Amino acid sequence: VDGQLWSPQVRWGQRAGYEVSGTLCPALSTLRNQLIVIKRDLHHVPLAQVWRDIASQVDALTLAAVLGKGPITLSGAKQWRHDCEAVASVFLPFTRRPLSVLRRIEQASGLLALPRKEVLRLAEAVSGGGEGGREVSSLSREQVMALVRQRSEAR
Repeated sequence: VDGQLWSPQVRWGQRAGYEVSGTLCPALSTLRNQLIVIKRDLHHVPLAQVWRDIASQVDALTLAAVLGKGPITLSGAKQWRHDCEAVASVFLPFTRRPLSVLRRIEQASGLLALPRKEVLRLAEAVSGGGEGGREVSSLSREQVMALVRQRSEAR
């Protein structure tokens, strides 16, 4: 994944100022097409389990793509949140609430989009051994701290 994908220098597009990042589009298209094939051709396989397993892996990989990749500005965080919503939309044929299955990226994108004061409050709660609230319950303490560092290091 391009480390500059969510940098402020990139121009994002029209819809509320954001479009899906161009480097993500081919992957989403491929994933969508493969899910269609699975749904169509593997009718004997318990589809619910298959798509949930795939979604879990996509959740983990999407989070890993942003962790430790450098500072993330508020604008970059909003772009990544928009990209996460696009990832979730691939699973709409299987569930009305795909972000409920993609909990890590939903929580990470929400954390990154918080105002700086809230990010620091959450970091303090997590670093002090607290749970940090339910808003990040699917993320490990290390993941939360890495995201907080990335967000707080941005200019």
